[in-house]
Amino acid sequence: KILYFSDRELNKLNFFLKSIDPFKKFQPLPGEAYIVFNDKNDYLRIKENLQRQLGEDLVRDLGFLPYTGLKVKGSEEKLAGLGLGFSEEDIELVRNISFQVILRLKNFPQINKEDIEFKFKESDKAGKISGIIFEGETVLGYPSKENLIHTAELLKIKEYPFGIIEFAGQKGIETVAHQASELAVRIHSITKEEMEIISKQIATERWIRAAKERKVRIFYIKPFMKSSLNLIEENLSYIRTIKEELEANGFKTGRASILSAPYQEPKIFILLLILGVISGGLILLKNVFNLKKYQEYSLLFLGILFSLILFFLNQEIFLIKLMALLAALIFPTLAIINNERYFLGNIDSKLKDIQDLSKNNPSFIQMIKEVLSGFFRIILITLSGALLIAALLSNNKFMLGIEQFSGIKISYLAPLLLVLAIMWLKVNKGKLMILENIKKPILVEHVIIMVFF
Repeated sequence: KILYFSDRELNKLNFFLKSIDPFKKFQPLPGEAYIVFNDKNDYLRIKENLQRQLGEDLVRDLGFLPYTGLKVKGSEEKLAGLGLGFSEEDIELVRNISFQVILRLKNFPQINKEDIEFKFKESDKAGKISGIIFEGETVLGYPSKENLIHTAELLKIKEYPFGIIEFAGQKGIETVAHQASELAVRIHSITKEEMEIISKQIATERWIRAAKERKVRIFYIKPFMKSSLNLIEENLSYIRTIKEELEANGFKTGRASILSAPYQEPKIFILLLILGVISGGLILLKNVFNLKKYQEYSLLFLGILFSLILFFLNQEIFLIKLMALLAALIFPTLAIINNERYFLGNIDSKLKDIQDLSKNNPSFIQMIKEVLSGFFRIILITLSGALLIAALLSNNKFMLGIEQFSGIKISYLAPLLLVLAIMWLKVNKGKLMILENIKKPILVEHVIIMVFF
């Protein structure tokens, strides 16, 4: 249907072409490519796409082949990377064999709003589609933020779901996703390099895990390119296995689903959650520094004021991330410090209690009750922090991975360091008594709490 010749290739054919009447006076020029079409619709589609991307000066008709031939100025590498629209015939073929149609829109450097609208107008010709996945390293409209927002607006107008490819890091995807998060669909793919070394079983497990654990709804499956048996049959078997495993885990194959009711917390709800985090921080500070009432109220006021300022500056996502991180630091620390008597009580009296356990069995039972009571208090306080984090991160931007919780590694280590620092201050009261404390025995209740915690 379409023939492509570089200037070198056409020169090699020149001996034969000279005998054909239209080519008698034609001389190929260096740096030009020549495209010959069998179908006028293909000619019109590709010509408009090339002129938008390269400019009209670089894309001209071959005068002796009207509506049939084009000459294009540019290197083969550059031309090979251009998007040329969608063949209606190919789309119809895909649809007729019961496949869902997902279009890939390709960006180019000098794109403007008119070009973006043209791309979407082309997509309309495909009829009802399942979604769009942006092709290449950049999203349609990049690098202009205004163009990216325009892309998101057109996605919303046409109600096209669009894919966010995990770990691909497409430039501009975050801007589009923020503007049209209700249409975002997570996509998982295994790279060509990984496909060369990965086994069929491990690849299948990876697909299922992506669907179960990360709410991935589209699989971009690349085939195995090496096989000792029939390559096509092996890849068909691979896809069938993935489908069977999905169904065994309660999933259905078909058109990718988006969030039926995208959830966005009301701002008052977010403020109440933030108030909970601030309150936890104040309780911890009061426990450590014995704050006075006016100091507590002052810090509470400053925390609320800081949150409101970030809201008005349209920094809601940053504020949510910050508060989630603070909750992850504050509540585990508070859980231990609020039950410090199980760690920092009167050592001498506890030693005496342990020595008398055989004589005074009820005290041992009472000690176990107190240890379990302290353990459950620790769990409940920590759990309240976890619930605050879950509530703060419950909107669809975080659920779809458009935004992610920051500071996971810090939240693992920092509470332990905070607990150690606060306990050292409480035990030593500012004096250096580390060696003396090291000599103190570890009590049974300490061991029980450490094991469970």
